[in-house]
Amino acid sequence: MPSGVPTCAARVIRNNFLEYGWGATLPSETNKLVRSISGEASAMYRMQTSRSRPVDSISLISALFWEHRQLDQQGIVSTPRILAKISPNDDLELFCREKEYSKEAIGKIRKTVDGGMISMHPVFGPIRHREFTLWPIAIDDIFVTIILRIESRPATLLAPKKFFDKTVTEYAIIDPFAKGRAQRREFLKRRLARVLAEGCIEFPAEATVKDIVVSDIKESWTAGHVAYAISREFLRRLKVLIHRRQSPEKNQCTDFLWSEFEEDYNVDAYRESIMAGCAHHTIENSGYLVRMALEVPSPKSGHNPETLVSPVYFMPDELYKTSVPFTEVTMVPVEPRSEEKEDITVCQDIKDESESKDSDYSDYSDDSYESDDDNDDDDDDGDDDYDNPKYWASAVIHTPLMPQPAQQEGAPGPEHSNNDEVPRSERNSIPGPIPGLRDQDIAQILSDADADTGNPIQIDVTTQAVAWDIGSPKQAIPVSMLYVPEPQVLPPTPNEHMPPSLPVKRPVEVEDEEEWPAKKVKMDN
Repeated sequence: MPSGVPTCAARVIRNNFLEYGWGATLPSETNKLVRSISGEASAMYRMQTSRSRPVDSISLISALFWEHRQLDQQGIVSTPRILAKISPNDDLELFCREKEYSKEAIGKIRKTVDGGMISMHPVFGPIRHREFTLWPIAIDDIFVTIILRIESRPATLLAPKKFFDKTVTEYAIIDPFAKGRAQRREFLKRRLARVLAEGCIEFPAEATVKDIVVSDIKESWTAGHVAYAISREFLRRLKVLIHRRQSPEKNQCTDFLWSEFEEDYNVDAYRESIMAGCAHHTIENSGYLVRMALEVPSPKSGHNPETLVSPVYFMPDELYKTSVPFTEVTMVPVEPRSEEKEDITVCQDIKDESESKDSDYSDYSDDSYESDDDNDDDDDDGDDDYDNPKYWASAVIHTPLMPQPAQQEGAPGPEHSNNDEVPRSERNSIPGPIPGLRDQDIAQILSDADADTGNPIQIDVTTQAVAWDIGSPKQAIPVSMLYVPEPQVLPPTPNEHMPPSLPVKRPVEVEDEEEWPAKKVKMDN
């Protein structure tokens, strides 16, 4: 039997990666380890009681400690925490409004002067020698995030015990809760100057104030969650700064560090991330003697899963089985739409002996141009199929800039003659289906058209779209706009706006589509 008393009855979920060990007796070293990390484990357990429970300082800072360790250069930022002697889980009340407690707290970190030597509390070591300081502080149970940029300055002795050799050059105070924000901000500035002075760090009034814009929160219990999210985002931006400084350009710009916090708050995601950070922080501090396991607690453990359920709807995971019936359907048009008044097919004969040679269209005799006609069972070569108008392909651009075909000289037709420029308002086309038309065939068609007209033609393989310059800005169409028209044939007509070898369709109105220390450093508590 284990020497330690179980905390509660629970079932650890069995898995092949979790071997049995219940029959072994735990050594005394294990019990000592459990007692040493009980406070850190508490940081994680606190986040599993209720989603609306405010974040404790121990949970928030433990998660930030772990996020801090993810930086390649951890010495760029300080994330301080000062514990009171009463309990290792409580912070020293440096920012308490009650003078009695705050005076006692500041007295515990007050510097001492012995001749020409000044001794300071070890908390100021990282703060003084690191470029940035990230410090979430709870004031009246509202977490406010402080970001400082500290640089060296000429040593100045202003009074017998007022000596500064560091100064704050830039700072930001981020408070997402509107009620009492101005009072908290002014109190924090005064108290912060008093605390930093014990580390010989000046907090001048002329320091540059940086505004990191965040959205306001409606409920005060979410302030700790948001403070974690903001701190995590600033650590992420520091990763970017480290990367840029290591690049050949050695970009030193830091303006982006103070940009707006562009994120919609997700309290449940923040709570779960804090849990993960606390768990990993505990595991690492134990030398990986601790591991995580998933358990199912007993009803007597006091676990209330209802208090953890998020009110937000989650879409189901995209996990599918092959044994379920197919349910997703879509409609594929078989023929071009013909109910519109102007759904008129006008084609030009591709095989025009006077305008092109047979060799120009030798690649068209391919099986990919098989007809959808069920009665067409011929297995002849491509030359016979070529003469059939069913197999002619046409590149159609869905745009109102397509010119209408010019009329034969002297022949009756539209009000514009072939010598007049066709107005843009009358230039149209129509989409249609693709009966087995391959991409390489489309490319060949457009390549031949380019050779005939000299107009640039482009094919976008990624979007399967074609761009054709017809004397106006290039218009892109999906491949589905390529069609095989009805076998209505008209005499060949020269047209200066498009290749004479490609037929054109008249328009149909189509609706637009909606569119985070490398080695563990033990701080003195």
